Amino acid sequence: MIFTVIIALEFKRSLLVVGERRHGIIQVRTVLLIALLAVVRKLMIIDLSEAEAQQVFALAAAILALGAVYWLVREQDRREQHPSGATLKREAGP
Repeated sequence: MIFTVIIALEFKRSLLVVGERRHGIIQVRTVLLIALLAVVRKLMIIDLSEAEAQQVFALAAAILALGAVYWLVREQDRREQHPSGATLKREAGP
């Protein structure tokens, strides 16, 4: 029940962000987060004694895939915020 409320609040926030920007573009991270929350909620409410192993593995694979894409998007956003000075290299001494 709590995850349903969290998903609804995140969806509402994403709609408000789109409304404020006056753009039709929804942030990819927000969509990924909502999808990840929905899949985790499904995994939590599923009855594992009656669920097939394939269904549990499919949910786990979906969580891993969504998590990986979320991480890649986050890393790309970090690189865009700090274009060239993100990594400081030490110069080797003589």
